[in-house]
Amino acid sequence: YGNASMAILFKWYASDKDLNYGDALNYTLVIDSTRYELGTLSDIRQSGFATGEHNVYVIVTDSYGDCDSIAPQKFYVIDTLGRLP
Repeated sequence: YGNASMAILFKWYASDKDLNYGDALNYTLVIDSTRYELGTLSDIRQSGFATGEHNVYVIVTDSYGDCDSIAPQKFYVIDTLGRLP
C-alpha cells in the first residue's frame, strides 16, 4: 500500500552446499521481465511501480555457473494516497 514513490523491500536467502571458502552466490532480480544483476546483494529497495499486479523472482548462480530460481511471485501495488498515476 502506498504509491509509485514508495520503496518496496525485496529480500531473499539462498544456500549452496557446493560453495568453497571465498566463493559466493550471485543474484539476478527479475521484476516484470526486467533483469537487475545484483552480484552478491541479497536485498534491495525499489520504487516506481505503477498501481496493479507485478511479478518478481530471483535467479541464483553459483561460482560453477549453475543457476536456479523459484517460480515468479505476484505482488500488487495499491495507491492508498488517492492520487492518480
